[in-house]
Amino acid sequence: MSITNHPSPVNSHTQRSAFVSVVAWVFIVLGGFATFIAVMQNIAVHFLLSAEQLQQMAPNAFTARHIGTLFLCLLLLAVVTLTAAIALLKRRNWGRRLFVALMGLVIVWNIASLLLQQQSAREPATGTLARQDFASGLDILSLVLAVALSLLCGWIAWRLCRPAIVAEFQPNG
Repeated sequence: MSITNHPSPVNSHTQRSAFVSVVAWVFIVLGGFATFIAVMQNIAVHFLLSAEQLQQMAPNAFTARHIGTLFLCLLLLAVVTLTAAIALLKRRNWGRRLFVALMGLVIVWNIASLLLQQQSAREPATGTLARQDFASGLDILSLVLAVALSLLCGWIAWRLCRPAIVAEFQPNG
């Protein structure tokens, strides 16, 4: 019985970078964990909690009215992230492109979140001075984290678009 080697979709002349492998494995772990959590959330929202219970949790909130749709979207995003990370590890070009698009989505999400946060910050401040200081501190922390995450995602996307990395994803000629 002979063992046959199947041709790799990756160009055999190109070295596999540790960067791509590390990013892929990190996001496989994160995507797998996020998928598990999202499945549990969907089970809870769709099978364990009634619409009345959800409304009682936040009767006037948009999120409470659309929580089922929100959790389904989060599950879809987690599965897409996991799929893209696995494809990235396997050096599939569609996975690299999808992963770059996901990094862009994170950046857009961060910008939109900051804009929404600024919009809510324009409302008159209520509460004690200590509470207002705490809220201001959270605003600054959110800004720093959003900028840091956006820079990290931008850097990952940029690296995945560099010619040396792109060459890893080209099929054998």
